[in-house]
Amino acid sequence: MREGCCAQHWGLGRRRWLAIAGFALFCGGILFGNCPVLQAQNTTGSFNGHVYDANGSVMVDAKVALQDIQTGLTWNTTTHSEGLYGFPLIKPGTYQLTVTAAGFETAVKPNLVLDVNQIAMQDFTLKIGAATQTVTVSASSQMLESSTADLGAVVDERTVGNLPLNGRSFSALLTLTPGENPVNYSQNSGAGYGTGFGSPGIPGSTYVFPSTQGQWNRENLYYLDGIINTASFGSSYDVPPIIDAIQEFKLQSHEDQAEYGGVLGGVVNVVTKSGTNTYHGALWE
Repeated sequence: MREGCCAQHWGLGRRRWLAIAGFALFCGGILFGNCPVLQAQNTTGSFNGHVYDANGSVMVDAKVALQDIQTGLTWNTTTHSEGLYGFPLIKPGTYQLTVTAAGFETAVKPNLVLDVNQIAMQDFTLKIGAATQTVTVSASSQMLESSTADLGAVVDERTVGNLPLNGRSFSALLTLTPGENPVNYSQNSGAGYGTGFGSPGIPGSTYVFPSTQGQWNRENLYYLDGIINTASFGSSYDVPPIIDAIQEFKLQSHEDQAEYGGVLGGVVNVVTKSGTNTYHGALWE
């Protein structure tokens, strides 16, 4: 009789543990299914280009230095067998490129502005001379993005800080970029905006829910400093960026890159300000 009771008790305990394990797996599946897809960071940019001599031949092992004007931080590299150099994963800002080689004059390109997610190409042609002689190129050529086919426009810090906003919601600035059309505010109530629940800004503020290049206005993707900031429901941003902290943002469309395969509309890359070598700050009430 005792052995039968123990067996019956073990059977009940086993079924109970199986039920608990099944419920845990079910809950885990729901959480996993609602988690956003991890995507590559794309708020940085890059510099690349070729170094040539006066005859147009590529120069190998030329030294190239990239310096952040605000912080003084410097990266160094050399050109490879095809005379190409590259500085990937560089934060947006103002930089200076310097190229040196034995038997050639030093070439400098100052005040190069790198925008968010921009691939900036800068070629150099070195003249024969002493390395102590420096040639500064003050009027550099336009930095074109020939590596991608995406369309986009950058809204810089000056625009973000000076244009009037109703309620300090940066979403109103999205319509400054080409191909953006605001959608009627009443259509946003279905996603919780304007109702007090899940509102991504100050109550009563103007929130723009734009359509990118004619696509559905709930097909946009938001990033904040390379971290996905898109809400699980409603296709808006989860954390509203602070206006004073925004350095710039870029709205991109017609993407041909794999990291943007999750949406049909636009990709909004917001970059916040970094530190400098001087004290600075702002106060808002």
